[in-house]
Amino acid sequence: MITTLLSLSNELFFDIWDYFDSSEIYYSFAGLNGRINNLIRIKPGTSAKITSSNLDSYMKHILPVMKYQLVALKFDEQNEKHFELFTNKYPLDKFKHLQTLTISFMPLSNVKIIFDKFQLLTNLTSLSVRFDSKAYREDVSRIFRSILVNLPKLKYLLFDPNCCFYTLEKVRQNYHYNLETLLIRIINITDLFHILHWLPKLKNLTMNISTVFSHSHYSLSHIKYLKLNNINGRDEYFRFFDFEDMKFVLKCCSNLKIFSFLSKACEFLNGKTWMNIFVKYAPLLKKFHLFIDACQILTDSEEEFFDINNIQKEFQTDYYKDKQWYIKCDYDGCQFNGNNWEYYIKVYSM
Repeated sequence: MITTLLSLSNELFFDIWDYFDSSEIYYSFAGLNGRINNLIRIKPGTSAKITSSNLDSYMKHILPVMKYQLVALKFDEQNEKHFELFTNKYPLDKFKHLQTLTISFMPLSNVKIIFDKFQLLTNLTSLSVRFDSKAYREDVSRIFRSILVNLPKLKYLLFDPNCCFYTLEKVRQNYHYNLETLLIRIINITDLFHILHWLPKLKNLTMNISTVFSHSHYSLSHIKYLKLNNINGRDEYFRFFDFEDMKFVLKCCSNLKIFSFLSKACEFLNGKTWMNIFVKYAPLLKKFHLFIDACQILTDSEEEFFDINNIQKEFQTDYYKDKQWYIKCDYDGCQFNGNNWEYYIKVYSM
């Protein structure tokens, strides 16, 4: 029967430490005795979240002991001076086993430092990049292209330029790209799909739609049909995305199995239009998750108000019942904005 902590086997220590990050392991266990110190030094698969407040601690104490075992590294809101100090002492090529890298809300200058070293991260399979608000579109496009070209083992990518207007550069077709999941804030859906068709293994796509160019510019002639199984779309600014854009997306993804969509646009309250689009463009769709948070502004006392019963009926036809898609429609209050009444309605999957 085990009676003391020091009686635990090495393997059991490693199993326990899988629930801790590197800072927690170091400050909870380092210094107990020589054996524990050695286990900390050789423990595989640790992670680190480095912020401005703990940067000094990591540089002086934790990384000298554990840097070669790190598989996950997160930089969060680092200022330019501190980050430069860090990368001068610990270049990214020192983290030879790094598999997951997260860069959150950092100045573009810091992102560029990492961007220039991407080719050294040969084992990276997961990358999350969120820019601060000062990114420039030329740099954003170049970094996105560099990620695809220089990280062929990458399977998961989150790319959020933080509403920076940018265009996506085309990349050379390379069937060694292993990207399976892409989460991206997009400006131009046409550009996005020109990129996506070079990613033959992509299965899951999440789009945060900041704005969309007119669908009259869309051309499917050079876009191959995609093998996506799962799309999650979020229409952040309801004036930019409509059912014509939706048709374009779904026409490119006829193999789609799961589709989720969130919007504030009243247009998407139309259950009949959704049904017609799915029948024509997404015949294999099995799961549909919808959340519409719409607002109707009545400027005329005689203007017709939302008929919640008719909206609900359109989502209760035999088509929806056969698919077992249960979608609820509710009023969500009203308010007077000083000039007009605003009425709110929600349509959501159950």
